[in-house]
Amino acid sequence: MKSNVALEMLDRLSPAELDALPIEVMLDLQAQIDTARAQLAERIERWWIQMDARFAQRAQHMRVDILKADTGTVHLPVTPEIEVEAVTSKRVTWDQTALRAALGKMSRERRAHYGKVEISVPEAKFQNAPPDEKAALAVARSVKPSKEAYRIKAL
Repeated sequence: MKSNVALEMLDRLSPAELDALPIEVMLDLQAQIDTARAQLAERIERWWIQMDARFAQRAQHMRVDILKADTGTVHLPVTPEIEVEAVTSKRVTWDQTALRAALGKMSRERRAHYGKVEISVPEAKFQNAPPDEKAALAVARSVKPSKEAYRIKAL
């Protein structure tokens, strides 16, 4: 069912007015939001592809020449009044075998200072564990609720 309520109306409706909307109108608004979200995601993707095509090579050259690095922030002058800030962040990963070996050569105190270990059990494996193992693991498991999500569906 298509309603006469445009998505832009959400900006003007009070919480009480939103609460009073018929569920059919809410379903239509939800569909409009989904469409707008998909369109925005596509626009953002196209924007970043163009930005990358236009500035990536210049930014990388500046990073190497000025910062002597592959990551960091550089400012690309475009006009006397406009510049483009290009940021390439670090995403560090560690070779687990080599790291374990390096930490293993250190004293316990130094190892604790540098290393961080987090052990977890994938939820699917926990759910499929034999009852005795599941019970043993359960004492260390905590479940925190995520943010509530709602979805209106036409039946």
